[in-house]
Amino acid sequence: FNMRKSVAILAFVLSARSSSALTNVVVSCRVDDMSSCTAAHIESAEEPLLPLGVPEEVYGTGSAAAYDDVIAIAAPSSLHPDDLYYEDSLMLTRPLLIFADWLHKRGGLRAGGKRYGVRFSWVGDGSSAVQVANATARAMRNARARFAFSGYSSGLTWFAAQQSAADGLLMLSAGSAATTVFAQNNLTFGLYPPASMYTASGLEAIAA
Repeated sequence: FNMRKSVAILAFVLSARSSSALTNVVVSCRVDDMSSCTAAHIESAEEPLLPLGVPEEVYGTGSAAAYDDVIAIAAPSSLHPDDLYYEDSLMLTRPLLIFADWLHKRGGLRAGGKRYGVRFSWVGDGSSAVQVANATARAMRNARARFAFSGYSSGLTWFAAQQSAADGLLMLSAGSAATTVFAQNNLTFGLYPPASMYTASGLEAIAA
C-alpha cells in the first residue's frame, strides 16, 4: 500500500473531478428475485423517487471551520432494523464512525497542502434492488459527495455502482465479492477477495 501515491491521487480527484450529466439508474424487477432485475440509465432533471420517510444518517465529528474543506462520502445502506441486510450493514458503517473519530483527533487528512475533515452520509436502501440506486443517488447528491461507498451484498452493489459511476464518483465496496460488480466500470473497487476464490481457498486450507 503506497500512502504517498494514494494521497496524491486523492488530491487530484479533489481538485479535478468534473460534474457529469444527471443520470438516474432506474431498476425494475419482474418478481421478488434479484436475478430478474434490470437497470435503465435515464437522463432526467428529476431526483429519483424513494419511499416516504426513508431513513438517512450523517456522521462527521469536528467543526468544518477547523479544516480547509470537508470530504463528503456517501453510501446506500440498510438502515432499518427490518431490512434483510441490517446487521451486515452495521458491520460496514460502524468502522467508518470509528475512522472519522480517529482521523479528526489527529487533525484531519493532509493532502495537497490542505487539511480535510470527513463526513459520511447514508440513505436507506431497504435491502432492495429497486431502491438501492435511488438511495445511492440521493445520498451522493444531497451530500455533494466526492466519493461513494457501497452497502452490503454484490447484488445491491451491482446497481449502486452503476449509479455512482453515472455520477462520476469513485466507489469503494467492502460488502461485495462478485467480480462482475467491479468489471462493469473503472470507478468501482473492492476489499473482498473474489467470490470465485472462497471455496478454493477453503479447500486449500483443508488440504494443507
